Order: sequence, then C-alpha cells, then structure tokens
Amino acid sequence: MPRIELRGRSLKIDHFELTNYVHLFLIYIDQDGNEFILRGGEESSQLLAKGAYQLFPYGEDTDWHHEDFKDKDKVHSKIIYQGEDALEKFNLARMVSRKINEVMTDYAFLKQNSNSVVYIAIKAMGIQPSLPNNKSGAPVDAPAFGFTQILSEDWFNDVMSESKMDAPDLFAPTVTNGDGNVVGGSQPLRSVSSNKAQAFWKPLPRQNDQKTNSHDKQPPQKFEHGNDDCSLL
Repeated sequence: MPRIELRGRSLKIDHFELTNYVHLFLIYIDQDGNEFILRGGEESSQLLAKGAYQLFPYGEDTDWHHEDFKDKDKVHSKIIYQGEDALEKFNLARMVSRKINEVMTDYAFLKQNSNSVVYIAIKAMGIQPSLPNNKSGAPVDAPAFGFTQILSEDWFNDVMSESKMDAPDLFAPTVTNGDGNVVGGSQPLRSVSSNKAQAFWKPLPRQNDQKTNSHDKQPPQKFEHGNDDCSLL
C-alpha cells in the first residue's frame, strides 16, 4: 500500500553529530517499494526544498551529497499517511514546497530550517503534524518544526487558498463507484486537467536509466528555479 513516512535523523554539522536535535524529512513509498524524498535545507543562505519540482528518488546514487540515505538504518520514523491516494497527498506537499522556494527566504539554523519545510508540507496534506518518538518513547527535539515569522500561518493559508482556486481538482474529495474506481474528485497530478496542476508533476526517468559510476559523480549543481539540483546540507 502506498504510504508517506516522516523520518528524522540526528542533526549533523560539518560531520559532527548533534544527538539532541533531529533533522526531519518526508518519504513517499509507492506500491512497488520505491522511495522518494522531500526535504528542506540551506543553499547560499536561503531555505530551499528538494523534491519539490520532481519526484526525487531516495537512494545511494541520488542522495550522495548529504547523509539522509547514509543514516537510513538509524533514523526515527513514523507512517503519517497510508492509502491509494498517498501520491496525491505527497504532491500537495511538493506544491507548497515550491511556494516556499519562491519566497527565497533566509535559512536560520534553529528558527527557520528543514523542519519548518516538513511541518508546512504536512499541513498542506491535511494532516496534523506530530513528531516521531525517540528510543525512550518521547517526541524527538526538532527545532523550528512549525510556522515561522516569514512562513507564517497567514502565509500558508493564503498559499492554500490561491492553490485551490488555481487547481481545484487537487482538493476535491475522491469519489469512487461500487467497484472502487475513481469517478470524480481529485486525481494524481499527472492526470488532472488543470495546466497549473500538471506543472507540479515532473517525473524523473526510472532510476535504472540514470545510474552513474560512483567515481564519475560530480559536485551538486547550484539551485536553479524549476529543478531540484540544489546542494542542501
């Protein structure tokens, strides 16, 4: 069953682990077990989201320039949504993440960071954000997991209202017939009629078609509006 997981790992700065703080990110897992990441981070002192413009595979070949995949076996994790429409939910998270990138706001280590992106992305999916637990059963400490002074609740509400007007099909409840086939309401972004909605969906080539030799890897590209080649730490 397709699902969305909220994962977190100990925050690292210059490869030093800060065990008190957790860096959060979202993973969409399709019915075949393929994983795709949505995360935030700092690029040239700005807060930017990766995975907003394309479904970005979560794997050793594509996630090499930061350590979310390297620490895969050590992360805190919780399922926040599971269902056939999980991709629709995840696409809403990607949509609002694109809006965050358009703001071009400053990155602030403990006040406006990757956790802020994840919080807002979860809100966009219509899910009440809550933190995963640590080994002791208590919620992890994830600084800035919430709205910020710039990315405020008012800003979020304006973005969501504007998006509903631009692409109403994305927000309509799914309607199925007796056979379970969708006959109305929202569809995955690749099949809705709205041009603006389709702009949120840019599938990548299959992972097997884009593998490169690890020795041939180049440094990550600088962020350019409209693609996900940004170096996020």
